[in-house]
Order: sequence, then structure tokens, then C-alpha cells
Amino acid sequence: MPNVIKKYPELGAKSENVVFKITKTKNIRIAIKSDLQITVSFSKYYSLKKAQTFFESKIIWAYN
Repeated sequence: MPNVIKKYPELGAKSENVVFKITKTKNIRIAIKSDLQITVSFSKYYSLKKAQTFFESKIIWAYN
């Protein structure tokens, strides 16, 4: 599965695009880079829906 980009307009113009990608990590990880790009990495054993639900539960943390 290629990287999936989902829009979250509530995060603002600079970081409204969130990249979801499968990696070799064991858990779901949220990374926010200095240019405010947000990447959610998750294992192939998780579904995209589960990764999105996790991120959406942490969206207030990512927004601040």
C-alpha cells in the first residue's frame, strides 16, 4: 500500500496534510517535523482505519 495523504483542515494550512505510511514499527507513531509536516507510521498489521482513529484521538495534542 502506498502512502496515504489525508486532509485535516482543522490543523491549519501548513499541516493540513497528514501522511499515513506503513513502516516496520511495532506501534503507531506520530511524528511532527520542524516544517509542521505530520506523519503517522504504523505496522502492516494495523489497518489504515485504526491508524486514522488513533491519530484523530490525538489531534488536539498534534494541534498544540
